[in-house]
Amino acid sequence: MTVKSGPHSFGDVVELLREPGSAALRHPWEHSELRPRIVLVPGSEIVVTADRPLGRALPEAVGQTLTYGAHFDVVRADGCVQVWAPLHSDLLADDWYMV
Repeated sequence: MTVKSGPHSFGDVVELLREPGSAALRHPWEHSELRPRIVLVPGSEIVVTADRPLGRALPEAVGQTLTYGAHFDVVRADGCVQVWAPLHSDLLADDWYMV
C-alpha cells in the first residue's frame, strides 16, 4: 500500500475521502496484517430485494426504494468490509495517511 500524503488530522482526512477512490489509514494500523483502510461510502438509493442481506434482515422493505445514507467502511486485506465509526482517539489523532 503506497502512502499518497500525510500525516493529516481526521478532519482533513474526511474532506480528502470525498474524492472518489480515496482511502485512509492511521499510522499504527500500517503494520497490521489486515492493513485496514477507511473509505467514505456516499449515500445512494437502493431497491431492496429478497435475495440480498438487507431484504433478508428487513423483509417488509422488499420492493421498496430506500435511501442508504453516507457512511464510513473499513476495508481489510482479507476482503472483509464493515461499517466503521471512529473512536475518540481516531477523531483526535494527527497520524492519518491517505493511501
